[in-house]
Amino acid sequence: MDEITFGEVIRSIRKAKGMTQEEVAEGICSTSSLSKMENGSQVPSRQRFQKILERLGESGYSYAHFFSNSEAEREQYRREALEALEGGRVERAEELLLRWKKTPEAEDVMERQFWELTELLWRRIYEKPGPEYREKCMELFSLTRSAFCLQGKWREDNFTRTETLLLNNAGLGFLWEKQYREAAGVFLQLYSINERTGRKRPDYRKKKAVLCGNLAVCFGEMGKISDAARYYARGTCCVREQGGVVLYLQFLRIGMGLADRTGEDGEAFRERELILRIVTDLWGRAEAGQRVSFFLRQPPGISIL
Repeated sequence: MDEITFGEVIRSIRKAKGMTQEEVAEGICSTSSLSKMENGSQVPSRQRFQKILERLGESGYSYAHFFSNSEAEREQYRREALEALEGGRVERAEELLLRWKKTPEAEDVMERQFWELTELLWRRIYEKPGPEYREKCMELFSLTRSAFCLQGKWREDNFTRTETLLLNNAGLGFLWEKQYREAAGVFLQLYSINERTGRKRPDYRKKKAVLCGNLAVCFGEMGKISDAARYYARGTCCVREQGGVVLYLQFLRIGMGLADRTGEDGEAFRERELILRIVTDLWGRAEAGQRVSFFLRQPPGISIL
């Protein structure tokens, strides 16, 4: 059973039942998402997999039963790579990137999309991002989404975590190029999608916090301080509910920037001191000054979702 994938399970049962993809997908996901699951380019969530099997009349199967050893190992590596990036463990992130490049899965479209995104995030955090950053994000996005227009409405709301990361970082590319309206347009659409479709997902508050933080930066750069303050407040509430020290530090940095912009020097100083205190508690006094200096020099916005 270890060699059977999610897609093979769904496709074989669907065909045995004589059902079309449209019949199976209705009310659960888009037909294109189901097609991606069946061809192995997208792994369904536990909840979606169970709903699909219920639609197929096979609700007795367990999600873990069909999760092959190789899929579980790849998922663990993906999760560990993102956690290494979030925690600033550059050596571990680089080690995982090099390991992936030597594996047979490097030719798989979705695997390649994820790990090339991870490399982009690595470069975004530890190197100065170049003008080609946004284009590279969209190039990776187009590996699985051929019809996409940043100027229009997205027809597909069922983005994978990797695709959401790519779109968020495409918005950051606009932000770093000082195209603030375009950046805000990307973040607002992602925010709207998350509000419509993500409320029941465990990462809903984290996504909302990241997008609110990025919107606060955009509106602050455009001089729309009341809008920036509104999204900053929403994001801060999500951070308090969600937790996460890295995300909290990012919000302190955004708050410090907004305070500087509005001339609230005292507030900016307090937030900088709080950042220093948290970093000192985490990494010790010897490293604190260097880490804070590095952290504050990073381009604006939040890249991890």
